[in-house]
Amino acid sequence: MRGAPQADNFEVDAARFFTEDELKALPNIAESMRQSALAALRADGPGLVETHCEGQSGPDYRLYALL
Repeated sequence: MRGAPQADNFEVDAARFFTEDELKALPNIAESMRQSALAALRADGPGLVETHCEGQSGPDYRLYALL
């Protein structure tokens, strides 16, 4: 992992890295999001990568895909 996660204070008020055990224990998270995060931790490839989405990506909005 590189850098420090940054909250945008608009849609996200806090950001940090989690271990697998911490992800499994998180309350109030959609199960699809939990499974995506766990898959990213286990990925042999790049995991979550920033992806450009025409009309939706920009300096204030970033879209990530699990590869």
